[in-house]
Amino acid sequence: MSEHLPAQIDALWRGDFYNVMDGEFAMHSASPFNTAILTMGKKKNRKSVFIKLNDLRYLAYIFPMVENQLLKYSEAKPDVMNYVLATLNSTSSVEPPADASNNILYYQLHEELKTCYLERSRCTIAAESVDNVHRPFRQMILYLASVLEL
Repeated sequence: MSEHLPAQIDALWRGDFYNVMDGEFAMHSASPFNTAILTMGKKKNRKSVFIKLNDLRYLAYIFPMVENQLLKYSEAKPDVMNYVLATLNSTSSVEPPADASNNILYYQLHEELKTCYLERSRCTIAAESVDNVHRPFRQMILYLASVLEL
């Protein structure tokens, strides 16, 4: 999608029609309204979103940042999984490996995991337990807590 945003914005600016399809994803312009229509899915399950030109410009501006955050999340996910498994039976803070992602606040993560382990209940992990860039880790840790019945 990010590679098509500049062309879509340019087409809307000029009043031209722009259309692109990639699998189940489609994007085309409704130039009289300066709007792009993003569609995902096939016939029965099709969902569409209408985005105005100004919002498309903002999306094009922040998209590289979102892609960067997703990349960091993907890179750090195995490190967090390994750290969580290593700290389950530990009462003191466990040092992460030297090559572990530096985008994670491991000490805070350990404290939250320890609290969850001691309570033996479903845990709610504060968003601050992981670096703000990696809020999706919260969901992963909650999932681990449910699977491991913490």
